[in-house]
Amino acid sequence: MLLIDERKYSQGIGAVTTSNNRGAFERMIQTARAAHPDAEFWLARTRDRGSGVWLSASAADILPPDIHRLGEHESLCAALEHVDHVYTVGASEGMQALLAGRRVHVFGTPYYAGWGLTDDAVQLPGRNARPTLAALFDVVFLRFARYLNPATHALGRIDDLLDAIELQNAVRRRFADLQQVAGIRFQWWKRPFATPYLTAGAER
Repeated sequence: MLLIDERKYSQGIGAVTTSNNRGAFERMIQTARAAHPDAEFWLARTRDRGSGVWLSASAADILPPDIHRLGEHESLCAALEHVDHVYTVGASEGMQALLAGRRVHVFGTPYYAGWGLTDDAVQLPGRNARPTLAALFDVVFLRFARYLNPATHALGRIDDLLDAIELQNAVRRRFADLQQVAGIRFQWWKRPFATPYLTAGAER
């Protein structure tokens, strides 16, 4: 079971600030533990921008005592391959979990809840449509979202972003065996620009 930790105030899609209820987070934990008493639990912090305290800070006494914590540098997408259920108040990782085919339990009102794709603790009577997951993805990521081409900074498409990510991964794989990289006699003002290139792909 994967529990998503969130901040008191978070910004998800559309840069809309949401106030996350501590009580909802606590109910989420209690529900998850009651439904899966013998399960192995993991806690992962959302990558959504936010401010305020982490909700888990005030719920330490009700978290499973042997809960594992996903490190900040560990991939949540990779972790989804090893869990069956994901519990969240409203983090964007809930949508990632849906796309990964996991069962998602929601205790807030994020954009992906209320459409029949998630197990919702909050009733959302205004969301009467029952789209497929593919249709929801189409609306959110293809029709609603706007993308900038990473190379030109002009208005682009999701394909431009995916191509850029694939290029970065290809560069990382190509130079994955590098142990040490040295940049010699760079002028001080060039160093901030050169460092990302010199460290691309290197593990150390």
